[in-house]
Order: sequence, then C-alpha cells, then structure tokens
Amino acid sequence: MSATPILPTGPDAVDNRIFEVLQAPPRERVRWIRDGSEITVGGYGWDTWASPENGLVHLTGYDETLLNIWHADFEPQEVRYVGPKPLPASKPNPFPARKRL
Repeated sequence: MSATPILPTGPDAVDNRIFEVLQAPPRERVRWIRDGSEITVGGYGWDTWASPENGLVHLTGYDETLLNIWHADFEPQEVRYVGPKPLPASKPNPFPARKRL
C-alpha cells in the first residue's frame, strides 16, 4: 500500500489539488449536480477554491471530456489528496468524476 501524499502548503497549493472521493457529502453540501449524475466514491474532484472559513474542501467533478458534473463541499475525512492537477488539463481527463449513465 502506498503512503498517502502530504497536502501541499503555501500560496501555490491553493486550487492545484486533486482528491479522491472516499464518501459522498450530504445533499446540503452539494452546491450543484448535473441531471443524471452523482458523486461517486472512488471518483475524483478537482480543488476549486479554498474554504478556510469553514474547514471544508470545495471540489468540482469533471467527466472524461472535462464537462462539469458537480460542485460540492467535503469534510477533510471524506476525501483523500491524490496529487497536483495535471497542467495543462488534457482529454481524456485522467481524474474523472465518473458520471453515472
């Protein structure tokens, strides 16, 4: 089993992180979700902005073509840091949110 990456710190770390979803957030923390989609355990979310005022991690889920699937706020224990975003973003998305068909 590989070690969990340490969260990056400093100004370059904000908005440059990919997380794996370990647990879907409750509906009240889902800001938006595309019809026919769901937040899937094992899928990925891209850090959108820091939410230091409430301690939550705001993520955006994208499908394989980088289409926005959802926006949600997660408790730190509901996600696992995977690494930095691949830049520039490429298709197919290497970290999709796993859109439900």
